[in-house]
Amino acid sequence: MYDESSILTSGYKGLKSALGKGDGFKLGGCHGRLLVGPGLFPIGSVLQFRTRLGVTVTTISFEKAVLACVLAACVSSGTAWSADSGSSDAQQLFEQALAEREKGNLEAAIQAFQTILSSNPKLQRARLELAVAYFQAAKLDAAKREAELVLNDPTTPEQVKVNIRQFLAQVAAARSQQKWRPYASLGFMYDSNVNVGPGSGLLDIGNFPGAVAKSDHAWLFNVGVDHRYLPGRGANTDPNKPTFAWLTQANYWRTDYMNLNAYDLDVASVSTGPGWFKPGKWRGGVSAQADYVRLGGDYYALFTALNPHFTLIRNGDRTEVALDGLVQQRNYKRAVDVGRDSHFNSIGVSVGHLLSGDKLSLQGGLRVFKEDADYNWYSNNGQEVFVGANYRKSEQTNFYGRVTYRNQKYKALDPAYAGYTNKRKDHQYLFVAGVNHMLTTGFMRGWVAKGNVTLTRHHSNQGLYDYNRDQIAVSLERSFK
Repeated sequence: MYDESSILTSGYKGLKSALGKGDGFKLGGCHGRLLVGPGLFPIGSVLQFRTRLGVTVTTISFEKAVLACVLAACVSSGTAWSADSGSSDAQQLFEQALAEREKGNLEAAIQAFQTILSSNPKLQRARLELAVAYFQAAKLDAAKREAELVLNDPTTPEQVKVNIRQFLAQVAAARSQQKWRPYASLGFMYDSNVNVGPGSGLLDIGNFPGAVAKSDHAWLFNVGVDHRYLPGRGANTDPNKPTFAWLTQANYWRTDYMNLNAYDLDVASVSTGPGWFKPGKWRGGVSAQADYVRLGGDYYALFTALNPHFTLIRNGDRTEVALDGLVQQRNYKRAVDVGRDSHFNSIGVSVGHLLSGDKLSLQGGLRVFKEDADYNWYSNNGQEVFVGANYRKSEQTNFYGRVTYRNQKYKALDPAYAGYTNKRKDHQYLFVAGVNHMLTTGFMRGWVAKGNVTLTRHHSNQGLYDYNRDQIAVSLERSFK
């Protein structure tokens, strides 16, 4: 689903959340849960340093209460680690294993728990901790096996068995090879400069030099479905082996202006591709995507692309370093756009970090791009840098902001504007601020209320291309699991 939220959209999740620990995939991009996005348009321009569909597909899902209850019940019932467990060395190794798991070093944690159990096979607290580590590492068969050993132990208290059964239900749900997730959103937007078009260099449909800004209001519609396929889900017990997934999304977005219908925008997108992930360590993959675009009810363009991506995860899932690229073919269909067909290439890197306290997260990034069009005056290259922040006020509410700067240089003079003697150079500043709030009561429970403001300030050495744009949007969004 198109998500206009900022980095760590729902706040820090980790072991504490329904998203799992370090297992998020980003279809068509590499930013995972550390994401900044302005959110108003369905085709997320690579110049906005975001994934083109902006959808997170979660590969593992479990409720924090389940794991908390399992371990808390074990502690209170007497099956927790105690002085009777053996030597102080074993106790130290157990504490070390817990610390390694918390830091995201799942291989080291699994090996430590296995070492403990090889000498003390009846230490069920250690076995439950091992089951949790296997779960976080996406080794679901192994997690199921270890949890069932404790469940079937006649000395395990009944209350602990209740919690273990809840845990096993989560494991069973995560082991499903295929998962569908439909979603929908409805929003309303004010746009102070509609004739700029979606902008950001991707669809400059109406920004004719010297055009007078036209304002309007618009309805925003978005529907789609994600599909996740994980062959052999959980069968591998080797913590060093990554997990394979195939991720697909189909999405339809419409911007429906009330008066300026010539700028109504429809985008139908399909994206699919393989991915690999190693929880707490890295994730990566490549996706292929096609975007069919209609403008004012007429066929406007078809974009096809390949998007490789890789994210390195460090510091117990608190730091992500992401690298991604885009190889895109842009084909325009209107007669007035002759010569605009182009090959677009870009590469970007971003760094995101969650600060102590799990409330504030920061991200910054750099992207370089180049577009080679049929006519040289449409060809351009440039760079973009951004910084962003997200503040998680509660489990239901987060605030975010982002500032982006982009410069763009064109290869040749446009013969349609002979009055200029210098090649065009543009500079753009984009300011985004917003809030997301999950509704938790009443008939709207599960819906997310969103609001954001986007300010664009575009400057050019050819003054006729200067423009300002202010957009304010609110929406309600829901995914149906």
